[in-house]
Amino acid sequence: MSAMVSREEAAELLRRIDEPPCDCCPGPLAAAVEQLHERAEDLARTVVALHEIISGRVTPPTPEDVFVHASSGGMWLVDYECEGFRSRCVIAPKLSVNDDSTYFRWWPINAAGAPCKWPEVKP
Repeated sequence: MSAMVSREEAAELLRRIDEPPCDCCPGPLAAAVEQLHERAEDLARTVVALHEIISGRVTPPTPEDVFVHASSGGMWLVDYECEGFRSRCVIAPKLSVNDDSTYFRWWPINAAGAPCKWPEVKP
């Protein structure tokens, strides 16, 4: 078993979350198992959310995404190809996209320069 939990493993844990914990563990171990079971859903949702941040998206942000993200000082990290060269760069909040580039993946970057979750656009 890998030390890291994959998105698929976390999703499977979320599907099985309602199964009761085993009653085969003695004393303190049983308490630890119970605590882990109680937090399993939160832990699995955290893993899924972190995988989404790390993976970025292949779909570019909408103008609304850009506006919301820029309002909090965010920028975008992009994986792109221009004139045959593949590279990665950070695009400023106003998102000036060069039309002769091919963009492969997008990651929102917060004001502190760290990857973050995709901006939430309120209707």
